[in-house]
Amino acid sequence: MIETSTDQPAAPALQAAVDSLDVAVEHLIKLVDDGALGDLGAFGLVDTLQSLEKVRNKLPVVDRAMIQYGTEQGVPATLSERTERLALKSELAMVKAAVEAAEGRPDDARQRLKALGTTLRQSGMVLHELERRLLVLRIDREDGRPDVRAGAAALEKDARARGAGLIASRAVPPL
Repeated sequence: MIETSTDQPAAPALQAAVDSLDVAVEHLIKLVDDGALGDLGAFGLVDTLQSLEKVRNKLPVVDRAMIQYGTEQGVPATLSERTERLALKSELAMVKAAVEAAEGRPDDARQRLKALGTTLRQSGMVLHELERRLLVLRIDREDGRPDVRAGAAALEKDARARGAGLIASRAVPPL
């Protein structure tokens, strides 16, 4: 199983090579920004472009090796496992909030969903966050809150912008 980012740093020599490449590319960008291309004639420009292309063509070899090694070490499964756990926790929290609201405890439900929203935003789980917002709107509507229509319009707009048409259509009043 692959080590997680908190277990140990990348191999020092490999990390140093990546850092050196980053510094070299940043230096190249600065030279270009500062007008170094003007110092090249037509043939110098072509030679430089060919040299750059040779370097660029070597990077996929490193990419391929890293992807193959990561796959052999189970990295995709490890990474997706965390996301799957969070997705399940999110679904459970939303079910609990719906139950709390149905039991006449909408404030408890909102508090649970507020805490979940922070986690989902930090994790980048956009669709779950949109679903969470839809549930908050439904609870607010049942509780008679006045700002439901504006919240629904904002959710519809956000959902459409993120390609979540089903959520957008469910956000359109009446909820």
